[in-house]
This record gives sequence, C-alpha cells and structure tokens, in this order.
Amino acid sequence: MKEFTNSGQFKYGQNVKDLTGKKYGKLTVLRRATQSEISARGVKNTRQNVYWLVQCACGIEPFIVLGFALTGKDKRRKTQSALACKKCARRDAAIREKKEFIDSIIGQQSGRLTILRYWGTKKDRRTKILCSCSCDDIKTPIYLYSSFKAGKAISCGCVVGGDDSYKFFKENEDWANRKCYYYIADKDDEFYKLGISEKKSTRARDEGYRKYLFEPDPLTRCEVWTIEQLILNDSVRAKPRVIPERLEKMEGKWELRYKDTLNLNFYREKYYEYLEKLQSLGWEELYLTRFDY
Repeated sequence: MKEFTNSGQFKYGQNVKDLTGKKYGKLTVLRRATQSEISARGVKNTRQNVYWLVQCACGIEPFIVLGFALTGKDKRRKTQSALACKKCARRDAAIREKKEFIDSIIGQQSGRLTILRYWGTKKDRRTKILCSCSCDDIKTPIYLYSSFKAGKAISCGCVVGGDDSYKFFKENEDWANRKCYYYIADKDDEFYKLGISEKKSTRARDEGYRKYLFEPDPLTRCEVWTIEQLILNDSVRAKPRVIPERLEKMEGKWELRYKDTLNLNFYREKYYEYLEKLQSLGWEELYLTRFDY
C-alpha cells in the first residue's frame, strides 16, 4: 500500500492512529505532516516514523513533531519539551525550577530569621524573601535571599551589629572585657530607653535623657550587652511599632519602651534575674540559652 498521495499528503495506514484535533500539553495536532514538510526538516527514513503538524497554545508558527513524542508510547522519546514549543518549554522549565527553589528555601534560618515566603524579584532578578524573627516582634522584615544566605541578614533589627555583637565579642576579647554600664533612662513622658554605655554622662547629654532611673554596678561590656539583649527580647511587647517623628534620628531608637506597657520594676527584676544566671553560666552560655548564634 502506498504511503503518500500524488499531492504529497500521507495516507493513513491501518496501524497509524489519526491524532488530528487532539491536544497534548500545550500542543494541538493540526494534521499529519507532509513528506515535503518532513524533508524540509532534513529527516531521513520518514516511512519508519510518523510526524504531525502541531500548533502551540502561545500562537507560534505551527511546527512538526514525532508522533511518539506526543503519545508517549516510546518512553525514551517522551520529553517535556515535546508538549510545548521550545520557547514555552524553556519558560515552563524556568517556572518549575523557580517553584522548586522557593519551596526549598521556605523555613530556612539565619540567625534569628526564618523564611516565611517568597516576596518577588528585583529588577536585577535577585530574590526577595519575607521573614519572621525569633524576637517575637510582629514585624516581618524583607531581605534579599543573597544577604540571608551569606549570613548578613540575621534579625529584624533587634540585634545590633558591628562592635556590639556576639561574633565581635568572641573575636575581640579586649573590647568584650571593657568596663561598661547597663542603664534605664527616662527619655520623656512616654518612653523608657534601655541601653549600655561606658560613659553615662556623655550618653545622657547627647541623647537628651532627663535622668537615669536604673544604674547598677558596671560589668564587662559583653556581660551587660548580654543582659540588655535578653531584656529587650523579654520586653518586645512594649516596643514602639512606629517610632515617633521627634525620635526618628536618635541613636538606639529601637531600644525605646512604652512606660504604660511595662513598669520600671519589670526591668529591674529582669536585670537581677539575669545577673544571677550570668554569674553561674557566664555571658556566652547565657546568651546562647535564648539565641542560637
């Protein structure tokens, strides 16, 4: 039986199922490809294979594909790209890879941060992420995943970086062991200000404190910093969600605490509670009982 007509169209043999009008993925079969269409593709031995003219849902110009690639009867020839044009296949593959990447990073941790969800992409294609912080603040900071992965983003801002940080104290013993004071200052009628300083009088003048309300004996800088971090974490519910404009430029503004949320005795009792633990555990172990770095 001849396989082609005089016009170049295939005749359908008994073993060739007509796929015209059927849909496979994004492809719709228009008809069986002609001999001239197959030859133009440079394919040899066309009588051993069946090719079909298909249209992709994206509207690109119709093209031909091997029948096995559509029906999947030969699994060795069944590929994802066969169910769409090359452009759509590449885009779909990129979407799948992106989804797999996003699914894989949810729940990852860096310092006090845990990734909650994907938050879009910048113009330069860098990934943004929405995080939660273990300080229990209601803020959900947004960071670049590259910063998160590199360990540069470790908190919502509740951890002070630079010279006063766990890592810096570990690497700079002389700085960690300098004499320093913990204090609670009367900032104004609305706020207390918690902090540490080696020169309390200079800090009070520069920051405009009305007076100090609590000034325990000095300890080492790493010790008072540890106690400060624990108390700041305990008092996060008294932390202002929005800093008043009048205080926006002050140093350490996130150490402000509303007076009407927690009274002064709360902070005093917490200080002595952690001081007692500090004497038995040491600053580093005490810090690591609450934070994981």
